[in-house]
Amino acid sequence: MCLVSLIPIEGGFLLSSNRDEFLDRDATEVVSEDINGTKIMYPQDIAGGSWIILADDNRAVCLLNGAKQNHKRVLPYRLSRGVMMKEFFSYDHTVSFFEHYDFWNIEPFTMIIVEDMDHRYEFRWDGNTKLIKELSPNDIYIWSSSTLYDEVSQERRETMLRSALGQSNYEYDSIKYAHLIKDESDLSKGLYVKLGGVVETISHTQLIFNNNISQLIYHNLLNDRVISKTLQ
Repeated sequence: MCLVSLIPIEGGFLLSSNRDEFLDRDATEVVSEDINGTKIMYPQDIAGGSWIILADDNRAVCLLNGAKQNHKRVLPYRLSRGVMMKEFFSYDHTVSFFEHYDFWNIEPFTMIIVEDMDHRYEFRWDGNTKLIKELSPNDIYIWSSSTLYDEVSQERRETMLRSALGQSNYEYDSIKYAHLIKDESDLSKGLYVKLGGVVETISHTQLIFNNNISQLIYHNLLNDRVISKTLQ
């Protein structure tokens, strides 16, 4: 949720996410659930929601905390963003969710949405205003969370990841390796990070859609456990 890449491949896409969080926020299981007839699969957060979800209709969503800029938290919020992510699948289309869902008193976020092979979106909610942008299905996109990384850091991280991806073959292992590059001289400066001794990169998750095969691979970096599941 704090470093996300969306990469087109022949026959599909790869949506990858580093989760930079407090150490007690790790997910221990990948669960499946039915939302109005749509089967979804996700690593489950302790609050019951998730930051990245794959559906059996080949839709996929991933969330980053914060919109374009960091924000001041105004607690309590009405609903967790992780639960909102699941409710997205109650809607048939992204535009319908964007137009009709009640975002009032939900903390700001950036949501990456793959609706189908030809329609992908970046959706931001800053607490007051909704902004949706359609993405090219042929381009690589990279985001970092605005709550942890200022604009300069976001640009530096994007440059670092693009450089690493340029040397990869766009397969699971090479993309994960690129996402988890460390700066051994300063662990706050790499893509795998440790920040202030309280926040670090606790997991890497990848959603893979390739020629009608949908797969989720979740790597809990705290215990080095890997869970791989395929949606039928």
